[in-house]
Amino acid sequence: MTDVYSIAFKADTREVNKAKKDLGGLGDQAGKSGRSVSNFGEQVDNTTRQVGGMERATKLATRAVTALGAALSVREVVQFANAALSSAQNIERQARAISVTTEEFQRLRFTFAQFGADSADIADVFGTLSDRAEDAKSGMQSFIDDFKLVGIEVDDLRGKNGEQLF
Repeated sequence: MTDVYSIAFKADTREVNKAKKDLGGLGDQAGKSGRSVSNFGEQVDNTTRQVGGMERATKLATRAVTALGAALSVREVVQFANAALSSAQNIERQARAISVTTEEFQRLRFTFAQFGADSADIADVFGTLSDRAEDAKSGMQSFIDDFKLVGIEVDDLRGKNGEQLF
């Protein structure tokens, strides 16, 4: 014979239903978190693309600045060369005007600069000296006497140009 037993359970399902509801809410939160993480990932991707764009822009800007620097350097070299050429031409012209070599003129310019004088003063001194030498050679006694004071005789002046006077 077989015995049959019947077992009955009485359970308060309120706690189970509450736990089920809490788990459902936790599932909803997990879904929201997943979507939030996904959105964050998309934002990171966008930011990475923007930074990549900024990097490209920075490289372009660096190249542009480098090119500009090279262009300015070339321009400055050209300006320097032009200034040097102009200076050399001025030295040659001024040396010729007072009948000295360019090397001698540069020595004179350096010497005059030590006393606060400039190139124009050199021309004035040589012009005045040449004029006074001519006056002394033509017989003006006051200029003959002035040259004698520094040990120069009129005969020493004859046949000499400005460079030879020194």
